[in-house]
Amino acid sequence: MSRASLVESTPDWDGFDDDLRLFEVAAGTSTDCVRFTIDGVPPERVLLPNSAEQVCRILQIATARGVALVPAGFGAHLGLGAPPGRPYAVLSLASIDALLDHQPANMTVTTQAGMSVAELQAAVAGSGQWLPVEPPLPAATSVGGLISADLSGPSRFSQGTVRDLLVGITVARADGTLVKSGGRVVKNVAGYDLAKLYCGALGTLGVIVEATFKLRALPAAVAVARVACSDMAVARELLERIRTAPVEPHLIELLTPIPSAGGDCVIVVAFRGSREEVAKQQETLRALAHGKTMEERVGDAAAAALAELRDANVRGEAFLKLKASLLPTELPPFVSALEDASGEHGLTMAVQAHAGNGIVRVRVHHPNVEDTGGSARALVEQLRAAAAALGGTLVVEQVAPDLKPGLDVWGGGIEALPLMRRIKEALDPGGVLSPGRFVGGI
Repeated sequence: MSRASLVESTPDWDGFDDDLRLFEVAAGTSTDCVRFTIDGVPPERVLLPNSAEQVCRILQIATARGVALVPAGFGAHLGLGAPPGRPYAVLSLASIDALLDHQPANMTVTTQAGMSVAELQAAVAGSGQWLPVEPPLPAATSVGGLISADLSGPSRFSQGTVRDLLVGITVARADGTLVKSGGRVVKNVAGYDLAKLYCGALGTLGVIVEATFKLRALPAAVAVARVACSDMAVARELLERIRTAPVEPHLIELLTPIPSAGGDCVIVVAFRGSREEVAKQQETLRALAHGKTMEERVGDAAAAALAELRDANVRGEAFLKLKASLLPTELPPFVSALEDASGEHGLTMAVQAHAGNGIVRVRVHHPNVEDTGGSARALVEQLRAAAAALGGTLVVEQVAPDLKPGLDVWGGGIEALPLMRRIKEALDPGGVLSPGRFVGGI
């Protein structure tokens, strides 16, 4: 059956249910349907397989019956991307959550996709190691979700992204076959690194069932400093001094509300390493921030501050959440564009920027007008144009369900879109996996 005919046909839900019962696939409850609702549209079914073999069987049945599937872990990040293009069932891997292998000497770990990031970190911490990614809500983020949504946090500046740490992956394709890329050791691999293909694909190319990561040693000391700046110009000058100073920050964050007021602009810098290295870098930062109010935290207080910073964007209330990707040097002019848009549309915003690598997250608070849909569209178009003028991009990460259908979540002008469509066609010719969720309606 061709992709076009399958998409246009009516899913055979009764046949789908009958086939699943034959293979004893567990079904979720009405509570699960609420938890896995995407942009106000609940799933028709929630499926809870207990093995990779069951995942493959479900995919085979879904392809045969014309049923759309959205892979998930715990459902914490399903607001990312566009809503599914047609009625769907959620395929949750939350029960496939074993730690398969940990090699402390090789500094690698292999886990099933349903294990939470918090559980993974706890498992390897006993060996003095950690997976150096800090996605928001790690206890509610599965390993599969971490990869599929390409999640990262403020430490992305120094530690990179999940793509940089992924050594191997096992994926169930839409036709129910298991494919592996990479392995369980860190080595150079000839040919295409297909594991990277699934990073950030939102489950549109396959269902991740297993992954291997390289680990790093836990630091002996952690310190966090918050430096208050009187305005953006002062913050810009300090950021430039930090970038060119003999320090190696774990992260550099810029926090500011919009409209901003005097003293509301804060730069957060964290250091990790040996106690001597951290102490020396703290001393250098004090010299760089001379004359400014600076608050420092170490130990458990520093860890708490980092966790608060990691989760700030997902926990903060907003009717619209945006993510811009820019060069670090273009952050100040983009913040100026945010100020202009705030005044024009009567909106208030909270800005958290990974100042070391140019990622800007913006939480837009509810406007004092009833036409929130029109405000959202106008704001997104204006800020996307501002980001593009600075050589960057802007996507919508979250918005109220009733507003999302009228928004362009990803933005246009993606040169690689034809290639992306061909990859989707090759790996999921029936359009079964997360239809319409990714760029260009993929």
